[in-house]
Amino acid sequence: MNRKFFCQMPYNELIKNPIEDVLKFYQTTVKINEFLDTKKNESNNIINEYWELPDGYLKSYKFNEFPENFKLILENFKLFLCEKDDIYFCPIFIFKDITNIENGIYSLDFMSNTAYKFKEIDSTLEETMYLKCTYNMGIVYFLKLEYSIGKELQQGFIDGLLQIGGIYDRVQNCLDKSSFTSESITVPQQQFTKMVGVSCREQLLIANQMIKEK
Repeated sequence: MNRKFFCQMPYNELIKNPIEDVLKFYQTTVKINEFLDTKKNESNNIINEYWELPDGYLKSYKFNEFPENFKLILENFKLFLCEKDDIYFCPIFIFKDITNIENGIYSLDFMSNTAYKFKEIDSTLEETMYLKCTYNMGIVYFLKLEYSIGKELQQGFIDGLLQIGGIYDRVQNCLDKSSFTSESITVPQQQFTKMVGVSCREQLLIANQMIKEK
């Protein structure tokens, strides 16, 4: 089925029961009520269906403008995506203290090799306390809930988790061979998702990698 056509179909009618089933499964580790309050979240989704391109952006950089060691991470990320027929997850990047790159929250277009800054890191918000750890690049992995389930029902949810696990390992292997260290930080699902500008209803925060130069 053509993806563009599929994305315009009424998701709520098409996959209501599969989403509810998956949410019941997911609630063993996540407070599902955080994702069901669509009234709170509908204004926060500033990443469109084609997640590489934000609806609006403040600054953009080509990948070749990044320092070589960071560029290697982005290149490995792109290689992983090129190996997949479809992508069921959405990565959001947070850059801080990288030479010639403004601090902020970014969405990456791997077709044009461009990083788009679409949001500042607002240090006045309580949620940003979780970004006070020492890092230069944060990668936050979201599962595209409606899209993955809409394509393959519960199997799409599982495949999305496997993709996130696969790219997480790919990035980690790259880090182990370079001058980086990384850690995963514990964050509140709803507040952190809102802070980076993603809809809690449409995408589930699964994992993060906070990367720092040694």
